[in-house]
Amino acid sequence: MRPPSGPRPREIRHLVEDLQRARGRESESGGANPAAGERGHAVFLIGAGCSASAEIPLAAEVAQKAVVQLAVAYGEAKVGAKPLDALKALVAAGKFPAEFEPEDEVARWGQLYSYVFSEHVKHPNEQRELISALVGIREYALNWAHACLGALVEKRFVHTILTTNFDQLALQGVIRTGIVPVVADGLESLNRISPTPKSPQVVHLHGSMHTYELRNSYAALLETEHDGGLQFMMMGLLKEATVLVVVGYAGGEEGIMTLLQRAATALPRMVVYWIAFEDDFDLLSKRTKELLSTGENKFFIPGQRADDFFNKVVGELGIGAPDWIRWPLDVLKRQAKISSDAQSSADVQRLASAYAKRVHFAADHGVRKDEVSDIATEHRSALKYAEAAKAIEEHSGFESDDDLLALHADSLFNDYKRSRINDEEVLQKAIGEFETLIERTGTARIGDIITLIEAQRDLSDRLGVDDATFSTLAEAVQDLAAKAQATLDANANLREWSLLGFYGAEAVQARAEQAGRAAAEASSSTTAKDRRGWLEDARRRYVQVLPGLSATDATKARECKEGLAGALIALSEYEREGAGAASHLREAQTLFREVVEFARVNTPDQEYAGSLANLADAIRSMRLKFPHEAHGSQPEEQELIARALDIYESIGDSASASRMRDLLD
Repeated sequence: MRPPSGPRPREIRHLVEDLQRARGRESESGGANPAAGERGHAVFLIGAGCSASAEIPLAAEVAQKAVVQLAVAYGEAKVGAKPLDALKALVAAGKFPAEFEPEDEVARWGQLYSYVFSEHVKHPNEQRELISALVGIREYALNWAHACLGALVEKRFVHTILTTNFDQLALQGVIRTGIVPVVADGLESLNRISPTPKSPQVVHLHGSMHTYELRNSYAALLETEHDGGLQFMMMGLLKEATVLVVVGYAGGEEGIMTLLQRAATALPRMVVYWIAFEDDFDLLSKRTKELLSTGENKFFIPGQRADDFFNKVVGELGIGAPDWIRWPLDVLKRQAKISSDAQSSADVQRLASAYAKRVHFAADHGVRKDEVSDIATEHRSALKYAEAAKAIEEHSGFESDDDLLALHADSLFNDYKRSRINDEEVLQKAIGEFETLIERTGTARIGDIITLIEAQRDLSDRLGVDDATFSTLAEAVQDLAAKAQATLDANANLREWSLLGFYGAEAVQARAEQAGRAAAEASSSTTAKDRRGWLEDARRRYVQVLPGLSATDATKARECKEGLAGALIALSEYEREGAGAASHLREAQTLFREVVEFARVNTPDQEYAGSLANLADAIRSMRLKFPHEAHGSQPEEQELIARALDIYESIGDSASASRMRDLLD
């Protein structure tokens, strides 16, 4: 069984369970457990990735604007110059070191960020002016990530938000709920922060755009790890927190990462969930991988965009969209009372009373009636897909509205995927509606075509290759994927183009597998030559789309490698003992080893166990067909099966565990 230390891939549902435990039980009055310090014991650390969808610039964009301003100030460029041209001019003039000269028209903007603030834009007033010019104009903007984070605070799952961002989005997300949190945006204000707060807290680790001292330069960022107040605050928070969730933070900044590493070393059982934009653990920064390899309970959830991640979290928790979004005037109603003492003038009292009356009247009479898509989306946000579908069904004529039909079909499919019952009738209905939609719209709605194919793949898995309709379904997927892929520009739509090609390859391979079984039972006229041709076609398709998936979707790239390896093993059957068969089997083993290494740190236990079993199967095929070349491989094969068996037993998958025992025996 895999040891508990080191990074462990998890799913969002596992994080949600930890958040629920961190919140504590409900009291009889409906509030959180008072013994838990009035608030849950979860802490969130957020970085620039959480603000990206609100058009808050990342460090690279700040560096580009700063470079243009500096080039203009030094007389090396004119207003409106392109950042790359301005950078070249500054290097040519000796204002910037030669190491920052762009290579192949590519500049290292991330590294330039700290250099600019260390050597050029040094004064706090200059720094604040530059940051405010980029961030301040969006001061009252909000994105979905911060709206949901505010809801987690309101519902008492989170008590402290640590942010490396200068923007006010975390504060805005909490304030919109009607709560005003404690704010610390400078080192001198850290004494306000409590490890067990009764009021929510927002801590700006690098200052905010309203702070007189921002932390931008190399020196200022490194000072973070040496600041006694910040060290004391961070250690106190993490010692009391039952879970730390890191979202939208790359972990490349030394100061904060050093503080986190110290905490992980001092508190080896500290629970950390690292929510990564990257699809592959190996793509994380060196410091991040070191942190996640320290002690126990370090978890990694890959491939997450901040808005979608938070939406899934509030959905899994059953919260759905924040209350202030569903009932926007309720917050105002709670805040409508403006107090005044008995000595206040009649005018003051009338003005305060008039405000309260206006708010309550608007709340009771002026709210826009929700459209059916609004209602359905609210249900979907809380993962109540059956309720979403029902809401749409109550709208007469929804079948003739493309958007509503797509939303209904998608809700049915989501309900099927989420339901433990997996009702095939629901899946079939979703497929039928998607097919009706695509008959009307052709290839105009690529997203719906991809969802239809995914639903058809689920149906294929349910039917199995022995079902009479399996081949027909595979052929339909193949044709639809090919038509949709033909409409796309592979460069402009690399992920979608590659994904459709992958689905087509899967369908061709499935047809070959079904034909092989039928031929073995003498119930098909398909020849071995036909089946081999399909397998060669599938292999060619997998190879064609694998680079695109590797660049855009690491999880699908893993599935593509598994499919390609399977096709190679099947093709080796036609090569007898020739060099071609050995080559195919060696390549299949290489692919499965890559899959195993990826799955070890990026996928849940059940998928990891499956990849171990697949590699063992590939080794067995080589050992049986080429015993001399595979001499000594049986111990590795048995070890892989034993590791898979341990995992299946640990997660309670008795059927898979039984298969592994049979293989060992």
